[in-house]
Amino acid sequence: MKTILVMGSTTLDIIVNVPRLPQSTQDVNVLSQSMSVGGCAYNVAHMLKLYDLPYVLCSAIGGGLFGDYVHEALQRENMKPIKTIKDQVSGCCYCFIEPSGERTFVSHHGVEYTFNPEWLKDYDMSTFNAVYFCGIDLEEETGQAMLDFIRKHPHLHVYFAPGPRIHLIEKQKLDQVWALKPIVHLNKSELLDYTQEVSLLEGAQKLNALCHNTLIITDGDNGAYYFDKDSDPQLHRVSAYPVPEVVNTIGAGDSHIGTLIAEHALGQSWLDAIKKANAISARIVTSDKSTLTHL
Repeated sequence: MKTILVMGSTTLDIIVNVPRLPQSTQDVNVLSQSMSVGGCAYNVAHMLKLYDLPYVLCSAIGGGLFGDYVHEALQRENMKPIKTIKDQVSGCCYCFIEPSGERTFVSHHGVEYTFNPEWLKDYDMSTFNAVYFCGIDLEEETGQAMLDFIRKHPHLHVYFAPGPRIHLIEKQKLDQVWALKPIVHLNKSELLDYTQEVSLLEGAQKLNALCHNTLIITDGDNGAYYFDKDSDPQLHRVSAYPVPEVVNTIGAGDSHIGTLIAEHALGQSWLDAIKKANAISARIVTSDKSTLTHL
């Protein structure tokens, strides 16, 4: 089986449970806090590792307190980032969790949000058949270098998760992404906000006219949808798995697309792949952890 390239950040999540988000000048007491390894690329790669699929985690890990924590945690998991840069520091993500399980991120970006094509010069790209990356990495100064690298390898199946900051990505970069004909993974609000449509079907049709590939659209406890312009109906809904209580939504979307990539690599249909991804996400949101220890 060929290898999957996972490009993007591996960072430290500082998870802070609060009774509510404070308004300006207010104080709130923390209910609890913890630290764990996170980042979009790490969460996706972690799912591929659980599936025992071949992957390369194209992340840079820096030095400093946060970088040392991440490096040691990855060693314990027997996961290796592609580059260690000790003379630059890693940042972190402060994740504020409200009682509903909803999360709010405040990020300090370090070397983990950079990319250099030299890191991949010793890899035979003909042994890869897919690549994943997300929108937040495109905002960085090295985002164009990442795009240029992917464009040089048109044989790769591209998975793209634009995320909630899709409006902050430069149009000329997004145009280059759509030209790659990626499989796009996003949630309902991101789709409708970006396309400025009211109906899910119209929003999916509008985005599909740009990317010309399958769309996977998550919608919380309503489940997920996939859009295929060549099928009838074009928009298919896959029910969510019921959960007794949402504890923490961190990593649910990343684990969802990581599962989809794995299941698709194993030859599963979109319907069956999304059923599995929905089940994985349900397990994630009912736990205080952002990743699973086993399938």
